[in-house]
Amino acid sequence: MRRGAVADFAPMGEIFGGRYELVDALGRGGSGDVWRVWDHRGRRYLAGKVLHQADSASLLRFVRETGRRFDHPHIVAPLGWVGEDDRVMFAMPLVRGGTIATLLREQGPLPASYVAAVADQILDALTVIHATGLVHRDVKPANILMEPTASGAPDARLADFGISARIGDPRMTRVTDQVGTPGFMSPQARVGADPDPSQDIYSLGVTMIQLLTGTPPVGDSPPPLPGHLRDTPLGRFISACVAGTPHRLATAVQARQMLAPVLEETPFVPVQVPDRTPPLPPQWGAAGPRPEFLAPGPAISGSGGATPSSASGQVGQLRQSNQAGRPPARRHSVSPGDAVLAIAIVASAVLVVVLILMLS
Repeated sequence: MRRGAVADFAPMGEIFGGRYELVDALGRGGSGDVWRVWDHRGRRYLAGKVLHQADSASLLRFVRETGRRFDHPHIVAPLGWVGEDDRVMFAMPLVRGGTIATLLREQGPLPASYVAAVADQILDALTVIHATGLVHRDVKPANILMEPTASGAPDARLADFGISARIGDPRMTRVTDQVGTPGFMSPQARVGADPDPSQDIYSLGVTMIQLLTGTPPVGDSPPPLPGHLRDTPLGRFISACVAGTPHRLATAVQARQMLAPVLEETPFVPVQVPDRTPPLPPQWGAAGPRPEFLAPGPAISGSGGATPSSASGQVGQLRQSNQAGRPPARRHSVSPGDAVLAIAIVASAVLVVVLILMLS
């Protein structure tokens, strides 16, 4: 994460929708900047993804991702979204251990028992996702977030639903336009097959090989399994994940059933996952903004509908340390009518994108 690259994206203290206050920049992704934000209504820290620009591709991913709502311990899904001037932000739980891709870079190949435990948790998530009629379509180490753990079982969470799709939905893109991450896409996905749960199982198998070997996929074939794993129960499980159809495991339920005895027979080796979130800025504490840093002035209401408390009664103001020489950001109260209009505008833009894709 390049924190310096996004530090001046917006002044600290800016509030989106009268509810989500930007605290500090955590990183920059392909479609937006990631911030730690303070939720003045829920009184908790969250992660907020702010889109850089309102281009059609980012807008389409944004609408897809904010439409996926799950309540599951191994899924990171958006909690809500707000619009502010020419930007949009969606809030999600703050997962503090970074991605398993980062863990792999730091520690090298991970223990087989640990990888199996992570796979079981992701399959648990995929079971729920597939039951709602969706295919994730982008299972890979960079989309598996980890909570900090000193010992014991891992706490893995599947994130990023930007390219998820309904099971069996005809693809709107041309066959030559691949949707997914090269190397992790199943052969069927690469040639434009309709979304199917087994495509996620294939991606998970490739992910497991990378976690076990430290070798990312190159080209269209998964990295080979090490010789000492090929004839083990775990090796046979991974082979069943990446097999060609109809021999591949078809569902997350089937995959978990095959993985269960592997977990029971493999002695568990824990891996420490550190807390990767930086220290809070001095204006902030565990319970939110420190009262001594609040600037005097009236509170500003917003679309969140939160009732100000003694600690957050001035949530619409910049912090004193950021006031000098910097004009306040534009903020707006959003009425229910404005919200309906915003949704209609987003829906219209998505319709235009869909029509363009269908005609191209």
